Amino acid sequence: MATIKLSISIDDELLKRADEAADRNFMTRSGIIQVALNQYLLQDDIMRSVKSMATSMRKIADTGKVDKETMQSLQELEAFAKIVSAGGF
Repeated sequence: MATIKLSISIDDELLKRADEAADRNFMTRSGIIQVALNQYLLQDDIMRSVKSMATSMRKIADTGKVDKETMQSLQELEAFAKIVSAGGF
C-alpha cells in the first residue's frame, strides 16, 4: 500500500489534542490521524451494516419469508461480521 502525502486544514485545538494523543501513545501525528480516520471509517461500515441488518430483519418479519435479495444481504452481513470479529480491520 502506497503512502501519499497530503495537506489538510484542521482546527488548532483539535490538532493540539491529536498531538497530545500521539505523544501519549508514542506515535507520530500522521500515525494518530491514520488511526482516527481508520476508526471513523470502520464505525461507518458497522453502522451501514447494522442498518442493512435491520432492514433485512424488518422485511423477514413483515413477509415471513427470506427472498433472494434479503438472503444476499444477510450473507454479506455475515461475511462482514467474520472480518470484524477476526480483527480484519
